[in-house]
Amino acid sequence: MTLDRMMETRTMTTNHRQCFRVSSWLMGLLTLALLLGATPSGQAQSADGIKVAFIYNFSRFVKWPKGTVDGSFKVGFVGDTPLKSLFARSVKGKNAGGKPFEIVDLSGASGAEACQIVFVADAAKASEIIGALKDKPVMTIGNDAGFADSGGVVGFVTGKKVTFHLNLGAAESGKIKVDTKLQKIAVKVKS
Repeated sequence: MTLDRMMETRTMTTNHRQCFRVSSWLMGLLTLALLLGATPSGQAQSADGIKVAFIYNFSRFVKWPKGTVDGSFKVGFVGDTPLKSLFARSVKGKNAGGKPFEIVDLSGASGAEACQIVFVADAAKASEIIGALKDKPVMTIGNDAGFADSGGVVGFVTGKKVTFHLNLGAAESGKIKVDTKLQKIAVKVKS
């Protein structure tokens, strides 16, 4: 073997070892992240994390009537729910249609009209909220499929995976336009 070939082989071996060390280090880091429950987006893949992702994407794939979004894009939460703080952390520094997100704590229907999205975690308040926001440009979201059947716009369904029912009639009565992409991923669409 020539000296040049020996040097080339030695260099390749050194490069392979360095590459192996870096690969091992990256695999260890990835394994640690997976063990801690993190995903590339930084959110745990829990049912709540998926619901938060849906709510954020609703803000992107739904159109509200002109003039209904002033200053900030308001997302209200009725009832005690971990979704509120998780959503606030997830949308920090993000916006909806160029408007910064504003999280609104609601105890009932009062103040809900000023929001673009209202998530109802308190089932006892569902009919009050749906009644107060009927025909208003507010996307109402509830924590069960029956919410959409009762006049809300979206009702989450939690089983093996998180999905949702969509009530287009309720959205249209409030002059909210739901993108066909969202309609296609809903497991049930009510007109």
